[in-house]
Amino acid sequence: MNNRILVVDDHFVRLIGISKIVKDNIKDLEIFTTKNFKETISFLQENKVDLIILDIKSIPDASRNMIQDLKVIQENVKILLFYSSDEIDVLQNISGTNGYLNKQSGEETIVNAINSILMKGYYLML
Repeated sequence: MNNRILVVDDHFVRLIGISKIVKDNIKDLEIFTTKNFKETISFLQENKVDLIILDIKSIPDASRNMIQDLKVIQENVKILLFYSSDEIDVLQNISGTNGYLNKQSGEETIVNAINSILMKGYYLML
């Protein structure tokens, strides 16, 4: 059975880049993309996914409830949250994700994080 992954990013180049890394390195999956939180909510109401790769900047009003909002729609969805150095303060207010990954991470780290979440349910960057 194919894993279904939703990539959420408001920057086209990152959206395509992350999607390509995933497609090139992980077999048996389907990739979908959305550009913002509103599109993401609509998509999830109509389509089941196994993992959401979410750029925190795609959600301008990122709140401590955003992850819970996603999990209300799909309770068992796993979430990998991308962040940059200047967003660390926002991360302190967000819980319920299965892993965090800095946007500066390389291809191998991204692939390892996704595989870890799909297989174990979590990713810890050591």
